[in-house]
Amino acid sequence: LEENNLVIGKKGQYQKILKIFKRNYDGDVIKIYPNYLFPFSLTPEHRVLAIKKEFCSWKNRIIICRPNCQEQKYGCQKNYKNYETEWIHTNELEKGDFLLFPKFREYSNVKNIDLSKFNQGKNLEIKKDKIRTFSKLKGTFKGKFINRFIKLSDEFFELCGWYLAEGSCDKRGDIRFSLGYKEEKEAERIKKLIKQLFSVEAKIFPSFDKGIRTIRFNSVLIANFFRENFDKKSTIKKIPYFIMLANPDNIKSFIKAYIKGDGYLSKNNIYTIVTSSKNIAYQLILLLSKINILPSVGKYENKGLGNIIYRIAIYGKQIDNIEKDTHNTKTNHQRFFEDENFFYIPIKKL
Repeated sequence: LEENNLVIGKKGQYQKILKIFKRNYDGDVIKIYPNYLFPFSLTPEHRVLAIKKEFCSWKNRIIICRPNCQEQKYGCQKNYKNYETEWIHTNELEKGDFLLFPKFREYSNVKNIDLSKFNQGKNLEIKKDKIRTFSKLKGTFKGKFINRFIKLSDEFFELCGWYLAEGSCDKRGDIRFSLGYKEEKEAERIKKLIKQLFSVEAKIFPSFDKGIRTIRFNSVLIANFFRENFDKKSTIKKIPYFIMLANPDNIKSFIKAYIKGDGYLSKNNIYTIVTSSKNIAYQLILLLSKINILPSVGKYENKGLGNIIYRIAIYGKQIDNIEKDTHNTKTNHQRFFEDENFFYIPIKKL
């Protein structure tokens, strides 16, 4: 972190770093393992916004009291009503205490994206809302006109979800989406979105032998946009800033497409996303909080290959926040509870 970088404060909004203080430290550190989230380490005197737990009052049950507990009985005294948030030193925290995780609440009023801003220094010809690469030199290539302004619509966010999962491009403008061979319907959908959004014709190349179906088109202007916003390699891919600041409807369109590419819905109604990018794993926690979802995340070694993968799981009634009426069981086994501003996450161990 550096001065003027942005971090997220307790209100779920960006705050600028004004000054960074550094000092030598020789002592203990405490590693906190919260349910759902990645573990982290703090010094004992570091303060954390948290709630001290209380146990269920019904027949001495060893269950931590929380508002959404499904085991509440008539004799329950609802001890959670006594909960108060406070800044607690790390060495005073215990297993079962609740950590406060703010829901991300930053939004942007930007309505469209101007492709010319991602192609500075190139020879461009612009005619109203159309753009192309252009040179007056004889014998040089003159590109086809495409849409200059891309509306931040649900359709555009859907395509972005597919690109993050399955897309790639190079400096020459070759853009491709690599799907499974059987995903014919999805390939046609991506082709349609490309035409609708960019006024560019894409082609589909099925390969039964390789088991893939590739959607390809060429545009240096669009490739530069994708490379700058999503990065280049799968291990360092990221979710663009404009998606992080999007409204809930756009986010849902993005997430649904991304899950189709890099995830799946299991028979027991769990959405699981698998990625090799640490950036995406951490960003998804924030992005999903904007639609009131707390995922369960984990870091694993990809056996046989030796690289690290991240799994992001969404389950319980939360999945209805992505697609209505998907959750079809009456039970709700969430260990956390929430309100409009925070998730209250129990500590698994220290």
